[in-house]
Parts: sequence; structure tokens; C-alpha cells
Amino acid sequence: MSSRKFLTQKELEAALEEAIDELEVEGHEAKQGIPFRGHRDDGPLLEESNVTNNEGNFRELLRFRIEAGDKTLEEHLRNTSSRATYISKRTQNELIECCKEILSVIVKKIGDAKYYSIMFDETTDIAHVSQMSIVIRYLEGNNVREDFVSFIDCHSENYELSPDTLEPVLNGTILGKTVIKQVQKFGLPLENCVGICTDGCSVMTSKQQGAVQEAQKKMKQETMDLFNLQICVPVILINSNEDGIHSAVEILIEKYGSLFETCRDVLKSTFIAELHLWKMRWIHSKELEIPSDGLNALNQCDKMMYPIIHDILKILCTLPVSVASAERSFSGLRRLKSWLRANMGEDRLSGLALMHVVHKDIVINESNVIERFANSGVRRNMEFVM
Repeated sequence: MSSRKFLTQKELEAALEEAIDELEVEGHEAKQGIPFRGHRDDGPLLEESNVTNNEGNFRELLRFRIEAGDKTLEEHLRNTSSRATYISKRTQNELIECCKEILSVIVKKIGDAKYYSIMFDETTDIAHVSQMSIVIRYLEGNNVREDFVSFIDCHSENYELSPDTLEPVLNGTILGKTVIKQVQKFGLPLENCVGICTDGCSVMTSKQQGAVQEAQKKMKQETMDLFNLQICVPVILINSNEDGIHSAVEILIEKYGSLFETCRDVLKSTFIAELHLWKMRWIHSKELEIPSDGLNALNQCDKMMYPIIHDILKILCTLPVSVASAERSFSGLRRLKSWLRANMGEDRLSGLALMHVVHKDIVINESNVIERFANSGVRRNMEFVM
């Protein structure tokens, strides 16, 4: 590798890091309803700007950084070919797609948690496009998380539409299949899904063609009789008699037994024995406050001593109680896709939403984004590797 080629590679990586930093700002700008792109997104950046054209906040921020003394960025934009500046709207979209490593982080966390619940809801955006929001609820350590993972255009996902085609009606069956397809696309095992939550409209909850009914067809276990899960909460357990414990165990083994790699007879006897030990532990406890909810009970449950109870408590904490997180993502949708940006593509929308809606605590690894960007095309890959 020649010294000039090595220098060019470093310059390209530095320029991409600058662009990624600016893209992170985009999510914060969107929070205030300020669009990143303007009327004119192309052309040389360092030439005098035509005051009659709105070039957007992204290009203006680049100019501001150059005026503030960013010599690396200035040299890159001044000396590089116009096809390799990496500031065009197309490159923005490609970098936003590469920044979806946030989704990989979330999926890994869900895999580590094992059990998860699906929360979804549907609305119409400013462009009259049907958007479904999918949120996954799971445990990270002993903390409950509800993470947005995607917006989905339900029509384009299920139909091939032409401009002359009338928009088909969406029913619960189609919505349910869309949810299952997306969860499978994320690589999440459906057998570990322990709950489904949506709003109470008939399209979602109908027993004939509801979205929940359709989604449950793909699940191994039902999530009915979930209130028997509370038998593992100490306040409930110490006030339960022997018949109540055995009845709850029978129902829980029937509903959730497939989640455990143990035959049902052994699982039942082990579970009952753990419950007796768990009950005695709290009857003789000198602690002033006995846990009265699943999360506090989970925090004080030793996984080595009470493995089945620990998993049942995880399932209890993973079950969704409302669809508020999906509704909250619609607030982000309204900020990101305003009437000035009504033609925003679905990939760009989901990428920006991942960076903006709820995932500010997940740090984007710039090196991973650069590597993914470099490997996304043959010619670009050669440009980075040669």
C-alpha cells in the first residue's frame, strides 16, 4: 500500500466520521421539528451559497464546522472528487441504514433476556400512509425495557401497488402476519414470545380475524390465565394454601412448560418444592417489607437456588401492561415525518426513528458504521481496501 493510498483511506474515514456525527445531530434536530435536508442538497459545498435556495441544516452545519476551524473537513471537501465527498442525500440515506446497528444491539439484548413480549399499534402518518409501530418489551438484567424496533408501511409490505391501484383495506389477519414476519426478520424465536399487547379496537382483538388472534397462531403457548403467575410473588405466596399452590402450578406448567427443557412431571415436582422453599424463606424473613410485585421479587430471587421461580418471575415482568410505548413512538413519527418531509422513504424513517425515538442511550460505533458502509458496494469496497 502506497503512502498516498494510506493517507487517502485515513482521510475518507475521517470524513465519514464527520458525516456520522452530523447524522446523530439529525435526530436531535428532528425533535425540534427542524428538517435536515433542504430544497438543494447537491453541488459543491464550499462555493458561495445562493441565498434564494434552502440547502438544509446538514449542509449549513458542515459550513459552520469549516468556519469554526475544522481543517480536516475543509481539506476533504476542497480536494476530493465530487463523487467521493459523502455528503449527498443518497449517502445520508446509506449512512442512516448503516446506523441501524442500534437494532442489532437491541436484538442481542433480547436474545440475552430470552423472554420477550410484542407491543404494536397502527396509525396513519402525515402522508396518509398506514404505519405500524413495533415495540419489544424484555428484561435487561433486572430492569424492564420497552424498545422501539421499527415502523412498517403495512400496504407496501403486503401489496405491490401501482399508482392506478386503489389502496386495499387492511384487516387484522394481514396486520398479525406483518408483525410475525417482522419478528422473524429480526431473528427472534417465536417460542420465547410470552405476551402480545395492542389497543382494544376490533381489528386488533377480534376472535375471528383479529391481529392478536393471527399472531398467536404462530406461538407455542397461550398467554391466558396469566394471573396465576403471581403465585411466585411473596406477598401472594405466603397467603396461599396448598391447594391454591398446586392449582397454580398445574396451570403454569400447562401454559409455559414448553419454555423449560425438562419433562413435565419433574418440572412440576421441582416447581412445587421451590415454591415451598420460597414461601418459607419469606415467612421466616426478618425484612420489614416483603416484595409485593414481580420486579422486586425478581431482584431478590437467587437464580441458582430458585431457577424455575426466577424464570416465571421474568415472564411475569416481561408481560406488557399497556401499549403506551408504541403510542409514544407515534409522537416521534409526527416530529420526523412532518408535512415538509411527507415523501420520506420507509428505510430512512425507521433509521432516524431508531436514533431519535428511544435509543439515545445506545452509542453508535463509528468504526462499525464505516466498515458496513465500505462493504455495502463493490466499487466503494475497493476504494477503502486498496
